[in-house]
Amino acid sequence: MFTYSDYLNGEDINDNPFIYRCNYCNSPLVITEIDDSWSISNDEILRVHQDTIDGYREVHDLEDCYLNLDLESQSISVKVFYCWVCGWWRLIKRIDVSAEAWQIWSLHFGCAGSLRNLDVFNIETPLDEVRDFICRNYDKRINIHPRLFEELVASVFKSLGYGVVVTGYSNDGGIDIVMIDSKNRKIGVQVKRHKNAIKVEQIRAFVGALLLGDLPRGIFVTTSFFQSGAMKVGDQGIKIPSIELIDAKRFYDALKIAQIYDRGRQLMPFEMNCKTIPSISYYGWDTPMNSL
Repeated sequence: MFTYSDYLNGEDINDNPFIYRCNYCNSPLVITEIDDSWSISNDEILRVHQDTIDGYREVHDLEDCYLNLDLESQSISVKVFYCWVCGWWRLIKRIDVSAEAWQIWSLHFGCAGSLRNLDVFNIETPLDEVRDFICRNYDKRINIHPRLFEELVASVFKSLGYGVVVTGYSNDGGIDIVMIDSKNRKIGVQVKRHKNAIKVEQIRAFVGALLLGDLPRGIFVTTSFFQSGAMKVGDQGIKIPSIELIDAKRFYDALKIAQIYDRGRQLMPFEMNCKTIPSISYYGWDTPMNSL
């Protein structure tokens, strides 16, 4: 979760306000309209608009009446665009102003959540921050401390409705997490933070750990992928126990679903007004709404 100091003002942002998917995890943004709490002066509107119309004058032979603004015609909306998966957000104040003739110009002011770098090798890093960070930077999953990644996997399954216990870091017998499903059945989970493919031998060793632990079901989670032979072992199972294989792509999908489940319980995850965010600035987009 971002704190109110974790944002970038408009001049620091290169972000298209007409794209309604997260810049970082590509999830759809949830859009909420809020009250306007930020004053933008006419002088500021004219100042930022000047650069835009200077560019149009250089390229097109246009009369000033299509470029100059009628400041009495302003229409204003303020919206928050929020990503329930990774926690990124942006706030946009959109000011639509008619030109002196025919054209409408749409100017955007606002700010956006900044992205923090975390020490993902520090096992004391809060899990909610790790989950947000990995959703935004899934290519860095291999950098997470192995124990922290086990706890991350456990937290995802917990969000999806399982009861979970992370086993001791040493002497776990190849079972990293023990889970209870909705039918009160035990499931053993092994987590491998690997770059390389998981081999058949590793799946067979996991089966042995499940048998020793008297666990009828197993889930093998990896940050990489499974060799085709390993996939066949997982698909066939060995009568008892049965095994489900979750590769990097499937785990990322599960992580995003877990994030939505957790954040979906909140009607509005934060409050935004001029007290929490004292100022916003030009977002870099001044767009003619009729074709020029």
